Amino acid sequence: MRQSGHPSYSRSLRSVTAAVLGFAMSVAVVVVEAQPASADTVSFSSAQVGTSGQTAQFNQAGNWEMAWTYDCSNFGQAGNFQVTVNQPSGSPVVDTGPNEQGMSGSGTDYYTDTGTFSLTVNSECNWTINVAPNSAAPTSGTAQFSSTSTGDSGNTSEFTESGNWQMAWSYNCSNYGQQGNLIVEIDTPSGPSSDTGPNELGTGTSGTDNYTDAGTFDLNVSSECNWSISVSPAGPSAPSPSPSPSPSPSPSPSSSSGYWMLGRDGTIYAFGGAKNYGDAAGKLASGTSAVHVEPTPDGNGYWIVSSAGNVFTYGDATYHGGNPSLGQGESVVSLSSTADGLGYWLFTNLGRVVAYGDAVSYGDMSGTHLNGPVLDSIRTADGNGYYMVGSDGGIFTFGDAHFYGSEGGKHLNGPVVGLAPTSDGAGYWLVANDGGIFTFGDAVFKGSMGGTRLNKPVIGMVAYGDGYLMVASDGGIFDFSSQPFDGSLGANPPAVPIVGVAVL
Repeated sequence: MRQSGHPSYSRSLRSVTAAVLGFAMSVAVVVVEAQPASADTVSFSSAQVGTSGQTAQFNQAGNWEMAWTYDCSNFGQAGNFQVTVNQPSGSPVVDTGPNEQGMSGSGTDYYTDTGTFSLTVNSECNWTINVAPNSAAPTSGTAQFSSTSTGDSGNTSEFTESGNWQMAWSYNCSNYGQQGNLIVEIDTPSGPSSDTGPNELGTGTSGTDNYTDAGTFDLNVSSECNWSISVSPAGPSAPSPSPSPSPSPSPSPSSSSGYWMLGRDGTIYAFGGAKNYGDAAGKLASGTSAVHVEPTPDGNGYWIVSSAGNVFTYGDATYHGGNPSLGQGESVVSLSSTADGLGYWLFTNLGRVVAYGDAVSYGDMSGTHLNGPVLDSIRTADGNGYYMVGSDGGIFTFGDAHFYGSEGGKHLNGPVVGLAPTSDGAGYWLVANDGGIFTFGDAVFKGSMGGTRLNKPVIGMVAYGDGYLMVASDGGIFDFSSQPFDGSLGANPPAVPIVGVAVL
């Protein structure tokens, strides 16, 4: 679901009106045609279920499809149509249903998993859905897909490639009226493949990606825009030219680009121009975990802090104190350095602030009832204040930090896990664990992962270049900036979760 303006949260369902939500859900009436055992052909509609509601269960024993239509003439304006496929118990697969906005639309999505399913529909509009077994063989060699047939977001039918192949794609957001996403995930019948599809944000463009693996694939597309994709066999890849001899080593990455990730066990993973100065693996007290990594002002070192408030220094980071006395149920969640690096603040989940070195306490939330624990805190650019954010999206400002709005008191699809101020301090971004982005003040929406299937939840974000990047607990990086992409751990997730990220 799409929503513009501030705050912006890509593809949320908060635009569903109270009037719509007020409809009483009726019991779904299911029309089942004769099919082999455990292969149902089932019809649902808003006349049976209500414009928003949950269907009865149905079974599928092999490949199946969902044909859908929606019409918002009853609503009198463009509306939303989002379908969530509720998976069989214990299934590791996440099927993506249509997620549309407009006056009307139709399409067919395809799935390869089996078991007992149901559908949850959120809409303001009238709709119909038909699910049925799909016995069609995968298309061989060349296949065409588009938003006209699949919908802006959805799953394509299968195709088979016997050798090198390519994906030519284009998208155009004139239907959306602003910048939009085109995110294409390449799947195999057993789940996600190692192939990477386009991940774009803009008003429209085109490109061609090339692959060298063979097999049967389908595409999972998440977008707000019109798009077309063509897959076809490609000739053998041209051999790479022999490298020219160089009298001197290649230059190191720019010091302005790079980031560190922190594992829960204290391990540091460095990317781009970020240097690994050491880590806290094996140094944490029993029952504690690493929670945050903070770079020094010049980027030539960092602090690592544990949930108990133990502070570890590396590179040119200086120790100013730590291990504060914590109350029952209280733990340290982050550390922020002063502007000169000669002090830092420790922030706890109960909103308490402990200052060390030349850090000055500007106040905190200790002793105040919080609707959700504080999960992230960060200082202002000049170090004369700081922000805290709670899991409910509530924002607390101290010193010269300015309040531009919050998500406190609003329904969220997932808890807020991170905050990043803009460079001039006149706004900030919030990120939820599903990758949804909220913008306030002069923070510009650059894109999000909201509504996209994630292997693991997002655990935090940082401002990066002219935008931001977010990191998931498996080390996957989602970069929404003009900075170079310096890599991630997503393809080879670490044994313990990632808990923090910091940039040069």
